[in-house]
Amino acid sequence: MTGSAPAPATASRTTPTPAPARRAAPAPSDRGGDSRAAGFRSLEQGDLAQAQRQFEAALANNRNDADAAGGLGVVRLRQSRFAESAELLSRASARGNRARWSEALASAQFYAGLDDARARLAAGDVVGAQTQAEALARTGVKDRGPALALLADIYERQGRYADSADLARQAGSAGGSSAQLESRVVRNDALQAATHGDPAKADALFQRGLMLDPADPWIRYEYARYMIGQGRAPEAEALIQSIQTIGTADALYAAAMLHNERSRQA
Repeated sequence: MTGSAPAPATASRTTPTPAPARRAAPAPSDRGGDSRAAGFRSLEQGDLAQAQRQFEAALANNRNDADAAGGLGVVRLRQSRFAESAELLSRASARGNRARWSEALASAQFYAGLDDARARLAAGDVVGAQTQAEALARTGVKDRGPALALLADIYERQGRYADSADLARQAGSAGGSSAQLESRVVRNDALQAATHGDPAKADALFQRGLMLDPADPWIRYEYARYMIGQGRAPEAEALIQSIQTIGTADALYAAAMLHNERSRQA
């Protein structure tokens, strides 16, 4: 008796084990990102000290953080630390969004240059100060008034009264202090009138300048010198006394120079 045929063996299927899924590489961490964001919030709120701390913390984590450098540069600009501001904003522009920092960088470079020109003038380097002030006056910053006013001061020291008065007018239209700048314009016009032998016009302009800015010792200084030159000693002495009552360092210096000048002529 023939037995039933054995059932064919079922081929065993080996289910392939899926390869482990490859994990995506973690995104690089934004080191200092929280500090940087906090710095910009503080900057918007006008808290410069806190903004400085946050931006410095961000840069401590990542010295190449362009936005943190730019933010700290803006802080330095508002603190009038212009040379530091220009350096930081230059770094931010080179490593990040140049357009974002261009206006702040231009302002920082302008005022850093202005500080340098003033330091040169104070040290007696009139030519160096003039060269730098003239370059600053040609820049494209919105408010060139301080550079024009400095250049007017330099020209006045050189006896270029017409040029000085013209620049002072330009500085006034560019946003300078109206009373001081107008007083300088009138003072230079008066000196020019005196140089051209028009004493009536010179007197009228000096008197006008005295009313424009009573706290300006230099128009009183020039007017007193003019009076001394005309032999009007009593009037000059009264003007010297009025300079001393202003009480500022400039006023006391101007009065001392006039006293020395009178002593030499005595």
